[in-house]
Amino acid sequence: MSNTGYIVKSRTITLALTTLCLVLLLPATATGKTTQDYQPSAGKLDANAGRSKELYVEPDFRFDTFKSMTVDISVVDLNGQPVSGAIALISNIPEDVLDLYDQRLEQKVLIGIVRSDEHGRVYQALELSSSVKRVLLELKIQSENNKVIIELDDTQYISHFFQVE
Repeated sequence: MSNTGYIVKSRTITLALTTLCLVLLLPATATGKTTQDYQPSAGKLDANAGRSKELYVEPDFRFDTFKSMTVDISVVDLNGQPVSGAIALISNIPEDVLDLYDQRLEQKVLIGIVRSDEHGRVYQALELSSSVKRVLLELKIQSENNKVIIELDDTQYISHFFQVE
C-alpha cells in the first residue's frame, strides 16, 4: 500500500478563498438572482385569501399579545392624609361584569399586586394581556370603599382615588 499525499500550495488556497468571497459578496443581480417583491397585487387586496401565501400583512404588523398600562392610584384616609403601605390587588374580571355584587366576580384572575408609597400613591407601569377589558381594584383595607371596577379603554391608563375609613 502506498500513501499518496497531496500538497496544496498556499497560492491555491488563497485563490480559492478569494473566489469564494467574491461569489458570496456579489449583489443578487450579478449572480442572476432577483429579489422577490412582496407587495400585493391590487386585485388580491379586495379578494379573500384562499391560501396563506395569498395573505397580505402590513410591513409594520406585530403580534401584540400584551398592552402596557399605567397604574395611578391614590389612597387617603377620611382626613385627607395619605395612607402609606396600602396593598391593592389588580384582577382581570369577565367583561360583562358591571356590579360589585355580581357572583361572577369570583372568576377574577389576579394580574398584579401594588403598594402605596409614603405619599399614598401608586404610579407604576404594568403589562396586561390584550384580552383584558375590565379590572377590579381591591384595597386590602377594611373599608366600605375598598373595591372598584374599571373598564379599560384605549387610554392605557388605570386611575382611581380611594378615600378609606
